[in-house]
Amino acid sequence: MYLLINHPAYNALTLKLVPLLEDTRSRRLKEERTTVLWQRLVVVDQALHLYISYLPGNSLYPSLADLFFHPQIQAIFHQAPPAELLTPDNFAVSPQLALLWQKDVERQLCEIVLSALPGFPVHRGILDLAAISFKCLECHCRGPDLTYPRVLMHECARVSEEELEGQSEEDEIVRSMSNSVRWNAKGNIVFDLQVYRTTSAILETVHLHPSVTTRTDMDALGLCFMCISCNDPHVGRPTMTWSRLVCVPFFSFSVVSGHRTLKRQRHRFFICLQNRKVKFKATTLYNLAGKQRRIL
Repeated sequence: MYLLINHPAYNALTLKLVPLLEDTRSRRLKEERTTVLWQRLVVVDQALHLYISYLPGNSLYPSLADLFFHPQIQAIFHQAPPAELLTPDNFAVSPQLALLWQKDVERQLCEIVLSALPGFPVHRGILDLAAISFKCLECHCRGPDLTYPRVLMHECARVSEEELEGQSEEDEIVRSMSNSVRWNAKGNIVFDLQVYRTTSAILETVHLHPSVTTRTDMDALGLCFMCISCNDPHVGRPTMTWSRLVCVPFFSFSVVSGHRTLKRQRHRFFICLQNRKVKFKATTLYNLAGKQRRIL
């Protein structure tokens, strides 16, 4: 027995039924895709760990999110039928793929530098310059730990425990599974302009140009820095190389003529050269007891 539905009733039924069926279909497809994504993400994670296990210490490698969203991995993911069982061999990570990721992050870092320093000379070794470093807005890390190439492996640029705004559905699935995000997806890594101004002034004090002097050049010069403000009668004056000097938590820099303020602790350094000593001051955010002070 069939019930005949007239046109008005059919149209009314269609207006309510079609959106419901489309929504059901959309949710079903989303669940199926999420299931496949999770299964293959586990395989990609296994492939990444297998690659890392053969690397020497202090090697650079992409995060799970960076690897998964790489065009080569995405091509394999989308071309394989959903029912096909993939293994780590399908997503084998090669040094060439890791190098492509590194080049992409280097491009992002160069863009961060050039956006903060308009008109700065663009050249191949810009990230290796002695005055170029970055800082993290999340953990407030700065100095040598966030110079190139260490900044590539900074955890705050690769991991997020919280959902990020504007992320795609796939990005959120990857993050929810492993806390892994694409490099600097949170925008925490920024150029440290204060450190740049300070180190540039130091370099110019010893007649070196910030746009061409690299960290390797500074190490080769063998400069030694002594802080005369932190002199201790028992252990003497703190003496440091360039890499440790830029780690001093300074807030600003001025050559000997800088103005003194009561709210800031000044470190007065001597640069020990072969035939002379150059004196300068660096203002820090820390008092003698090592406690951080708020600068208004």
